[in-house]
Amino acid sequence: MFRAPMARFGTVALIGRSNVGKSTFLNAALGEPLAIVSATPQTTRDALLGVVTREGVQIAFVDTPGVHQPKTELGRRMNAHAEEAARTADLILFMTDVKAVQRRAGKLRRVGAQPPADMIDAGDQKLLERLPDGIPIVVLVNMIDKLGDKALMLPLLEQFTARPQIATVIPVCSLKSDDVERVLEQLAEWLPEQEPSYDAETLTDRPTRYFAAEFVREQVLLLTSREVPHACAVSIDAFVESPTNVSISATLHVEKEGQRKILIGRGGSKIGEIGQSARARIAKLVGKRVHLELFVKLTPSWKDVPRQLAELGYAQASTSGAAYEGIVRKPRTRPASKDRKPQGKSPERDPKPREVAPREDKPREVTTRDPKPREANRAPAAREPARAPREDNRAARPAPRDGNAAKPAPRAGAQPRGKGPARSGERPAAAPSGERRANPRRPVAGAHGRTDAARAAVATPAPKASGERRPAKGASTQSARSSSAQSARSPRSDKGRR
Repeated sequence: MFRAPMARFGTVALIGRSNVGKSTFLNAALGEPLAIVSATPQTTRDALLGVVTREGVQIAFVDTPGVHQPKTELGRRMNAHAEEAARTADLILFMTDVKAVQRRAGKLRRVGAQPPADMIDAGDQKLLERLPDGIPIVVLVNMIDKLGDKALMLPLLEQFTARPQIATVIPVCSLKSDDVERVLEQLAEWLPEQEPSYDAETLTDRPTRYFAAEFVREQVLLLTSREVPHACAVSIDAFVESPTNVSISATLHVEKEGQRKILIGRGGSKIGEIGQSARARIAKLVGKRVHLELFVKLTPSWKDVPRQLAELGYAQASTSGAAYEGIVRKPRTRPASKDRKPQGKSPERDPKPREVAPREDKPREVTTRDPKPREANRAPAAREPARAPREDNRAARPAPRDGNAAKPAPRAGAQPRGKGPARSGERPAAAPSGERRANPRRPVAGAHGRTDAARAAVATPAPKASGERRPAKGASTQSARSSSAQSARSPRSDKGRR
């Protein structure tokens, strides 16, 4: 009896490094640009289901984030999604590119040596070793159109085929539809015979709300550069759909103030350009008019806070990233030391609960302290000797000296206070009363053309007349008389000078 062949159905996980063309291949297989694509690494952050239905076969592709060395909690969750998809799939489609072959081809041309035995990229080798056993692996070498020397492709294909866990190797270009159809035919041969699980018209299980946020983020990836694309996340605040149009309100989350200013642009030019491009992308998907409203919000360190990641839609996978331990950066651990004490309490030495005796209520005895014993124990303070009476102190003082009395003779070799020694080496005698003492530092007579008699005449003041003003210190007698006479003739001028 003739039995009609059963349909084939299976789940195929797209696994590979970042920027090898996984999302581009999925869009080409679906015929719809559902997955966002850009040249920025880690563009895909979630596992995306894409269902391809052909006659007698249905393939459920799962596009996964590129496996990389994570630095944040978001990166660790992305690797966990890739691991979960590889563990639960019926077939693994391992994707790589020819970039490593191009780099080595340039070195070979410069050196002139033969192709090396390890043409496979080092990241691909580590990733292949971490894939689960028991699941067939089909290697897809993408971007062969960018390889100038086609002779280098043969050693690469031979090295992949030599690995026991790899079923087959297919070189393709994801941008060519013929290559994509050829891959779909070969994948159908490795799928189990079972009934399809999705309808023929189903493309994905994600809602339109999810793609609206992804299309906005895609424009951020295309229109910005450096750290802004990696620091941006999009959340949908409102999604209202009517028969004729769709109203969407979205918020762009960034980590720094400078990134917020870049997204807004001068006069809102950048955010306007992002909204215009995203609006056209969403309108093509839903087939209706779209009203899109965008906001930019500062959310510091959102990539490391689990609560904020869950609110933004980046849920944690059910499995951990242990399968990719060779690629994920390991935490730094300090070596154990004998002198270093272990932190925390040991489970073997749990402290037992302390038994507390019941408290007996006894009358409280109140005691008072007597300050006398403290004073008795204190050492006596040393007393100062009594001062002599004020009368005795006055009697000890010498009698005041008369101003006209002769001063006592100074001791030999003593110098006057504030004055230097005389030129002759002896102190001059005291001048009589009414006369000016000669300055010992002044030069002797005749040094400046002036005699002692002239110096004495200048030093001796003239008798003061009635109505005359006292000359200033150092002024001559003649100038003083002239000024006094002038002041007597013009009293107003004297008042003005005062």
